[in-house]
Amino acid sequence: MAHKTWYYKDPDNGKQKQNGALFECAYSSTVATARNSIVAVMSKLDFQTAVRQEEANLRALYPTAEDIPGCISLFDTYLSCSVIRNQIKSIYRYGERPVCGPKFEDFKFCFSLKSLDPEERRDLWISRRAEWWAHRRLTKSSEDIWDIRESVSHSLSHV
Repeated sequence: MAHKTWYYKDPDNGKQKQNGALFECAYSSTVATARNSIVAVMSKLDFQTAVRQEEANLRALYPTAEDIPGCISLFDTYLSCSVIRNQIKSIYRYGERPVCGPKFEDFKFCFSLKSLDPEERRDLWISRRAEWWAHRRLTKSSEDIWDIRESVSHSLSHV
C-alpha cells in the first residue's frame, strides 16, 4: 500500500501533524490506517465527501466518549492561545496575532453539550470537527502547492 503523507497544524495546540498523528505521540495502527485510506486527491473532493472522510478519521481517533477533549482542556487551549509568549511568536512568524476566537467557540460548544448523553456528545463533537477539517482541506492551503507523496523516494529511503 502506498504511503500518503501530508502535514498540517493541529488547531487545538498548534503542533505540526503528519497524517493525523502528532509527531510527539505514538498512535495506533488503526488511526494510521484510517488517515492513510483517505483519498489522496483532496482538491477534487466535494465538501460532503471530505466531511465523511474526516468523520471516519475522527471516529478512529476518538473511539470512546471519554477520548474527546473536555471543556477544561478546551479552555486551557484558549488561554494558551492568548498568552503573551504565543502572541509574540505568532507576530514574529506570521506578522499577525493568532486568532483565538475559534478556540473560545469550541469551549462554548463544549458547554452546550454538557447535558447530553456521552455518546451523543461524542457524535456532535466529531461532526463539528469533521466539518472544520473538511473546510480546511478544501480551502487554500500549502496542500495547493505541495503534492502528496505517494511513496518514499529511493534517494530518501535510507534516511
